[in-house]
Amino acid sequence: MAKVKYKILGKEKNGRCSAINWPFTFMRLIHVTLTLAIVAVITIKESELSKALRLETTSSTTYAVFYLGLLTVSFVLYFITSLMDPGYVQDEDESRNLMYSFNTDEENSIGDNLTNESHQDPISHRNSESEENNRQQAIPNKPSNSVTARRCGFCHTIQPIRSKHCADCKKCIRRWDHHCPWVANCIGERNHRFFWAFLLIESALVIWTIRITWTSVTWKGNISTTLGSHVVSIFALIVLIFFMIISVSLLSCHTVLIFSGKTTWEFVSHSRITYLKHFDDDYNPFDEGVLNNMFNFLCRYKVRDWGAVLYKRIQKSNINAEI
Repeated sequence: MAKVKYKILGKEKNGRCSAINWPFTFMRLIHVTLTLAIVAVITIKESELSKALRLETTSSTTYAVFYLGLLTVSFVLYFITSLMDPGYVQDEDESRNLMYSFNTDEENSIGDNLTNESHQDPISHRNSESEENNRQQAIPNKPSNSVTARRCGFCHTIQPIRSKHCADCKKCIRRWDHHCPWVANCIGERNHRFFWAFLLIESALVIWTIRITWTSVTWKGNISTTLGSHVVSIFALIVLIFFMIISVSLLSCHTVLIFSGKTTWEFVSHSRITYLKHFDDDYNPFDEGVLNNMFNFLCRYKVRDWGAVLYKRIQKSNINAEI
């Protein structure tokens, strides 16, 4: 079994986000304002929801409670995803950087996996992903007995496997998936499950709201009169359909990726990621089977040592190759 040995590498130079990030705050305000505006439209107009809110019957009360409950859960999941730590790479001591090397029970040490070049500061701080990958130290050209850590070219920390620096958050994120401008936060190891749950609830809520909004549009004898009488409702329908396409598409894509144990970044950039580019495109060393992938994604709250997972897969592949 692989054991992780930590070594001290020097001082951390990781940048810190400001206490209030105004662009991120503005995006959250847009989400809240747009959602409440659409709910106000279907509440004021004569619709299924406005009738249910009058609480005339038991069924209408249940209808209103379920809809408002779903809306509340959507807001809660949105702000959890948006405000929580997505998995910032942090050290036990802020003045230190840590790296890991691997030992087995049979061997005393495989050695220091960090090359001398990784101790050097980058020459420049260009924001392109290709430049960043060139400055970071990679695993060997073929799977071997070692997994090499990388030094981030921007915040100078040693990155755990599957982490990536986000130019928007200005930090390295564990098991980085992507930066979502709508939730104004990175999607990483700690908040990815909440993001997926938000997409699930939001998709159901948007589809339900489309039906409610449609019931507020009544025929007025001809198209021009109908459109003129329901301009706001029709505009709300267009907005809702647009967001339904986005939310359902994202939900479907992330569900497939969760089943396969991949992140969006790994799926899109497999051939350019230092710890994956030497594997076949259809091979994912982090895939533990659909059920295990779903269980770990939804129920495992502690961050994982993905370097150890990758190391075990490399060891297994080497043993199989020898056999």
